[in-house]
Amino acid sequence: MRLLSKHGLAPMNIKAQIIQAIRNPARAAKAFNSTNWNALFKNGSAERSYAAAPWSSSNGPMPYREFFKRFGGSARSKNLRKAGLGGDFLPAASGLPREFIRLCPWEMEFLYSLGQRVKKAIVEVGRFNGGSTFLLACACVAHPIHSIDIAPKDDALLQSLFRQHGVGANVRLIVGDSQHGTFEGTGEYDLLFIDADHSREGCAADIQNWFGNLEPGGYIVFHDSYLDGEGAQEAICDFMESQNDLQIIASPLIGTSYWRNPTGSMACFRKRA
Repeated sequence: MRLLSKHGLAPMNIKAQIIQAIRNPARAAKAFNSTNWNALFKNGSAERSYAAAPWSSSNGPMPYREFFKRFGGSARSKNLRKAGLGGDFLPAASGLPREFIRLCPWEMEFLYSLGQRVKKAIVEVGRFNGGSTFLLACACVAHPIHSIDIAPKDDALLQSLFRQHGVGANVRLIVGDSQHGTFEGTGEYDLLFIDADHSREGCAADIQNWFGNLEPGGYIVFHDSYLDGEGAQEAICDFMESQNDLQIIASPLIGTSYWRNPTGSMACFRKRA
């Protein structure tokens, strides 16, 4: 794997670059000026399709390393440079469209780990084009996944990707109002992922509508909980302060440079049993 050095000329191996980024993240980020970064991104992004046999649910959930090899090239890339990582950090090929999974790689990994711990079901509030839905379908193959969005981007594409890669048979795509609607069949769930309306009022309405039915011992996770955002962080902190039965897994008090946080802009709580 080859990366550009500070001046965009000599190659630097990935280990050396990570060490440099840890020691001096500001210098490492500055090394990738727009010209260097654009060249790296063009050559190192998911321009090529990753060819692999469809996954069989009989094999159980897809190991994360396998998921990243097949689809990691479709993670959100905009914060890689800020984190001091080069364009070749992500696989060059992917079985999904580029930028299809609208999560930073470290956020993607965190959500995947939660999906693999599910014992009953998942409710996803907000899917847009379905990148996180696809991720959860790979992490959790044995339990129902109910994904709700009032205006999804392209469910037909998402369903075709499910078929192409042999996952998603356990996914139910629901079109409706997550803030006020009730949806028959959601039943018991032990993972609730909220990434929909990011306004304070909208996020609070989603919490109000769905948290009550989260199983004791289950997890609620949010995306985009960062300072000076659209209001989601305020709603999540209001929720945290109003509950006595929460274990904080990943604090919602995340600054504007959320890419420096190990879980990115993800906040997570466990509902105490």
